Amino acid sequence: MKLHFPTLRHDSTKYIRLNTSLCKACWMCVQACPNDVIGQVDLPIHKHSHIDQAERCGGCQKCVRACPNGAIHYIGNEQLHKSERSTLERTR
Repeated sequence: MKLHFPTLRHDSTKYIRLNTSLCKACWMCVQACPNDVIGQVDLPIHKHSHIDQAERCGGCQKCVRACPNGAIHYIGNEQLHKSERSTLERTR
């Protein structure tokens, strides 16, 4: 029997993508986010930000502007889900 556990950490929301390999754990994005979307992995030898509550992201880009290392990028509407994209194409 295979158990399925939900993913607790994400690297993106509908609006932003977080590259953990570029993150230097300064936590400026965590402080900047008004919706508590971004959390911290703060272990002695493993530190970086992560998307904690993706559904709460409103796309304000405060985290993007706060990150001095370019670890967070705005993706906005360019990353529509396939189903959303096909629906848009059919309505045109």
